[in-house]
Amino acid sequence: MELMNNDEPTLDTLSMWLQDQQDGVQTPEHRELTRHINECPSCSQRIAALKRVDQVSADLVSTEVAVQKKDTTWLDDLMANLVFETLAGRSIPLSAEYDVDNFSITEGAILAAIRGVADSMENLIIGRCRLVGDVEEPTSPIIVQVSATVRYGAVIAEVTDRLRELITAEVHRVCELNIEAIDIEVQDIFGSPLEAGE
Repeated sequence: MELMNNDEPTLDTLSMWLQDQQDGVQTPEHRELTRHINECPSCSQRIAALKRVDQVSADLVSTEVAVQKKDTTWLDDLMANLVFETLAGRSIPLSAEYDVDNFSITEGAILAAIRGVADSMENLIIGRCRLVGDVEEPTSPIIVQVSATVRYGAVIAEVTDRLRELITAEVHRVCELNIEAIDIEVQDIFGSPLEAGE
């Protein structure tokens, strides 16, 4: 089993585990990694993201060969950010009823929550997601920066407006950050005219 420096499975290892899971492989190594994934929030988040990537890849493979050759740097962008977003990151304080209590949530947990609501949208995939600002200082203005890829045929303004609504609601649900703005940069389009029924 290939591990990262902190003894966590690499994305390649998790990707191979996912393929084995789909193929019904039940080796001792596979079962051991399954137990780790079930107990590790970070690996569980990565598996969820990899499943999303697999689904999008399957959608693309269903199109013509010419479309498959389309530049897919958005997919590379997504993969490159998975490890960063599932690290703990900075500690974000939460209010408590008593001064002796000290509650907080990690930056990684908030990014995972944002990616979770984005993954619920059929016409969009987010690549990079960052919290810009001093998240460790209560009331400090924070900007959520997101890069996104939108499905061919979708109305970009409608998709991004909906994403802002979902991110705003989810961030307010899990923490008390002072969100000043949500910047969404649409970097690419996925899918094809064939998928849109043209």
